Amino acid sequence: MDEAMLMFSKMSEKGPEPNVVTYGCLIDGNFKSQDMRTASELHEEMLENKISLNNVSYSILIDGLCKQGLMLEASFAFRCALDRHLLPDVVAYSILIRGYCKVGRLVEAKLLCEQMVIDGIEPDDLLERTLMEYNL
Repeated sequence: MDEAMLMFSKMSEKGPEPNVVTYGCLIDGNFKSQDMRTASELHEEMLENKISLNNVSYSILIDGLCKQGLMLEASFAFRCALDRHLLPDVVAYSILIRGYCKVGRLVEAKLLCEQMVIDGIEPDDLLERTLMEYNL
């Protein structure tokens, strides 16, 4: 991650301007490196620079938060995507549902799955396996 962050610093100084993809990759890498602070700072910087998050960047954020067991924050990020009129896809729903399952919040997982279906989004094979694993 050090080399990626160095390249990011050079981009910020000399160009090209970092975009949603650049930030998404770095946020994901920092979550995977267990560097929550840097991931959060990058997210904040992204917002300060008025770089609009998309479904992929929200999914990256939600996934990183879920993997840290930060379900309140992940749920908030999910709601922020909705507030910005970004319609979550099966990936975003699946990430949050799996996160709820992993921390034992099965009622929330089931309710979110029901909402997903109401929204016209069908579970994919991976989510179906998760639902079966947790008897939902």
